[in-house]
Amino acid sequence: MEPKLMEDMLQEYNRGNLTLVVLAELRRENCGYSLRKTLAKSYGIAVEDGTLYPLLRRLESKGLLASKWQ
Repeated sequence: MEPKLMEDMLQEYNRGNLTLVVLAELRRENCGYSLRKTLAKSYGIAVEDGTLYPLLRRLESKGLLASKWQ
């Protein structure tokens, strides 16, 4: 398998895993900051704001979660 194809597949795999972990963690109410800390501490996943918040917006636009600003 070509290295570029393997790299692309690995990136897509990681993106999918992040989505599943985020959805699992958001079964209970949580804020973005706490979610980032939980992902790092419990799962060893360091997520930048520029990755997490757009993901949350996409999930909300698909009706998979609801958010509120406080």
